[in-house]
Amino acid sequence: MPEEWTLSELGNQSQAAAPVQQALVGGLPMYDLPGCDAANDALWHALVQATARRGMELPKARSRGPDQSALAAGPGLTLAQICGLPFAKAPTGTLQLVATPVYHAPGCVGAAYRSVLIGPAGSTLAEAAAGVAAINEPGSQSGHLALRRTLALLRGVRPEQALLTGSHRASVHAVAAKQATLAAIDCVSWALIKVADRSAAAAVEVLGVSPAAPGLPLVTRADLPAAQVAALRGALVEVLADPSLDAVRRQLHLVGMERVDEAAYRRLLALEAAAPKPLV
Repeated sequence: MPEEWTLSELGNQSQAAAPVQQALVGGLPMYDLPGCDAANDALWHALVQATARRGMELPKARSRGPDQSALAAGPGLTLAQICGLPFAKAPTGTLQLVATPVYHAPGCVGAAYRSVLIGPAGSTLAEAAAGVAAINEPGSQSGHLALRRTLALLRGVRPEQALLTGSHRASVHAVAAKQATLAAIDCVSWALIKVADRSAAAAVEVLGVSPAAPGLPLVTRADLPAAQVAALRGALVEVLADPSLDAVRRQLHLVGMERVDEAAYRRLLALEAAAPKPLV
């Protein structure tokens, strides 16, 4: 051993050579509205325990915040719920479908859902569509593509302006405050917003519903071994049947899950290509 190497330096070299363990990430950002924090925390905690019993680890704390794209792109992704359109657009070999949750809310049918089209009270859908459209995110199926597909049915009616809001909740508030005349809101989000933001929801009116689309998928990274994907699915089945979580599931309108073919999500790409041009 060269005399100029100290024990401290050798320790540092050993530490530098050790492989870096990727931090695990996961979360339930899509329906994490005000008032739902505790329910989503309880659901995630139950999933952590159920997966651990099956030999798989989820992060103890779920990732929070609306940036689902960053969450899903992480190399340490374990489980996350994301919008169906970004899932369809994900590069090959990055994500795989675990399951599609089933919700009980007006507009949901099995694992499919619709968006409600909201506008000022007393207006028609055509009138509202000719004004200002509030859009949560450009890449959102429920807030943008669903609206574009609905506009196609109105044969040429198109908003004069578009307002990018950042969330379904903000879109509801924009219509309630008369900053916008139309918004497409995921029907599960709408059911939750009617409880969390009663005054804003009461200030708008449901003018119609969009065509249906496959529900928001639960995904994991594409290289997760099949045995661990099976562990995730088994844990979901257990948590969705746990009677101690009845109140949690009821608050979130969550009633089950289905195995939806990934091709159903890829069909969103064809629907997007056929829809009127983007509003933002």
